[in-house]
Amino acid sequence: MESAGQADCLLAVNSPGKHMIESEDQAAKDITFSSYINMHELLQYICYFSETFNRSVGLDEVSACKGCENEFMDLVRLAKTDEEVESIGSWNTVRNTIGTVLAYTVIAAYYKGFSDSPDAKMKSTEIKLQGIVTDWLLSAQCSPVLFKRTRGTAKVKRLYYSLGKKQFWEYILFALFILFFYGPLLNMTLLSFAGTYQFPGIIPESFSFKMVGLRLNQAEVGAIHCDLITSGGV
Repeated sequence: MESAGQADCLLAVNSPGKHMIESEDQAAKDITFSSYINMHELLQYICYFSETFNRSVGLDEVSACKGCENEFMDLVRLAKTDEEVESIGSWNTVRNTIGTVLAYTVIAAYYKGFSDSPDAKMKSTEIKLQGIVTDWLLSAQCSPVLFKRTRGTAKVKRLYYSLGKKQFWEYILFALFILFFYGPLLNMTLLSFAGTYQFPGIIPESFSFKMVGLRLNQAEVGAIHCDLITSGGV
C-alpha cells in the first residue's frame, strides 16, 4: 500500500519501552515506558485514521502481559479512543492478544463497521467492553490486589493448575510419604550422632562422633556363619 487510505483496517499496537513486564508489577516500571514510546501520538493517529477514512481500528495494549498498562488505558479513556476503535485487547501474551484483536477488527472491516446491522453493532460493542472490563479493570487492577491478600492461597492454586489434578494429589501423597516414613529415619540418624539428647526434643542439643567398636573372636564368627547356613535350610 502506498497510503493509509488504501488500508481496509488499522491495527494499532502499544508496545513496551524496552522490556515487557507483568501487569501486576507495573507500579515499578522503568522510564522507558515514557521515553521509548509516544502514547499520545499513537492515540491521535487512531482518531485521525478513524475520522478521515472511516475504517475499522483495533487496539492492542501489549506493553504489559496478563493485563493492561494503567497509564495508557487512562489516556485511552480521556481521549475517548475507546469509542473510535472496534476492539481492544490485552489478554495473556502478545501473540494471543494480536490474534484476537485482529480477528475482530477484520470482521468489523468486512461488514463496514456493522453500520447496516444495529444488533451486530451492539454485540461488537459488548465484546469490546468485555475486553476492557476483563483485561484492564479485572486483570490489571483487581487481580493484583487479590493476589497480595491471598498470596499463599494463590501459590497453591498455581501449583494445582500447573501440575494438574492427578499430579497435584500425587505430589501431596509423596510429601506425606516423605514426612511419615523418612521423618523417623532422619530422626534416628540425628540421634545416632547425639552427644546430649533430652526427650521429647527432636534435634539433639549437641552432637558427638564417638565410634563404638565391635570385636568378634573366631568362635563367634563361626557361630554366626553356622547360623546363617542353618537358616538357609541346609
